[in-house]
Amino acid sequence: MDADIESGNQSPLYAIKKIKIQLEEQEAAFQREVQNHGLVRQSHFVLQLIDYEFSRRSADIKEGLLVFPFYRRGTVQDMMNHAQATNEPIPFKTILQVFLDIGQGLLAFHRLQPPMAFRDLKPANVLISDNGQAVLMDLGSVAPANFTIQSRKEALELQDICAETCTAPYRPPEFFEVGSSATYDNRTDVWSWGCTLYAMAYGQSPFDGSATSAMSGKIIYPAMNPYKETGLAGMIAPLLKVDMKQRPFVGEVLAEIQPPK
Repeated sequence: MDADIESGNQSPLYAIKKIKIQLEEQEAAFQREVQNHGLVRQSHFVLQLIDYEFSRRSADIKEGLLVFPFYRRGTVQDMMNHAQATNEPIPFKTILQVFLDIGQGLLAFHRLQPPMAFRDLKPANVLISDNGQAVLMDLGSVAPANFTIQSRKEALELQDICAETCTAPYRPPEFFEVGSSATYDNRTDVWSWGCTLYAMAYGQSPFDGSATSAMSGKIIYPAMNPYKETGLAGMIAPLLKVDMKQRPFVGEVLAEIQPPK
């Protein structure tokens, strides 16, 4: 069966991502994105790569093309924008289901051997299928989840990479100020998952994109809070622990939260 239909998206259209390549690093990044799609092709919660092409347009310029199914409902960010424009909060049932679907997409990476981290989870990188299922897209930032930093040089290199590839308001605090001796695992994604959950409810990440904001871990809820009685704050709090080791793993969260009926 077509993976597009299995995931609840029945659009006959396709989306093409064009990547202009002028540097060797850009070519390596394109090849890495293709490879990342190949790692999770069995998951219905991750965008499926239909085809790709790498070609030379001139002596100095190459082009990479990635072909995907077209999702006419757009992204979670589009859903949030519509909610703000119409002043109609997204139903909690929808928020919860999208949150759980995102978790399934993250698990597809976290359960790989070796485990991989998504690294740039945010509402704009989550598509919505025709039946409302969330599907992760843009795999260009996917990287090994488990690693150790052992020197100041390695710390600065990671900090620079994350500044380029991890959207600041959704970036975990451990990627803003990287220590010279630190161990990481896939709970870096859990912070971004929590920020995305908050954003679906309140229109934006709880953090402003600065290191100070992320390191504070301070979560402020609006006075007019339509989700106050849903238990949403209790779901968000453990995901946004500043200390990565105090956050739950994705599988633990999914085992604890019941899907909406």
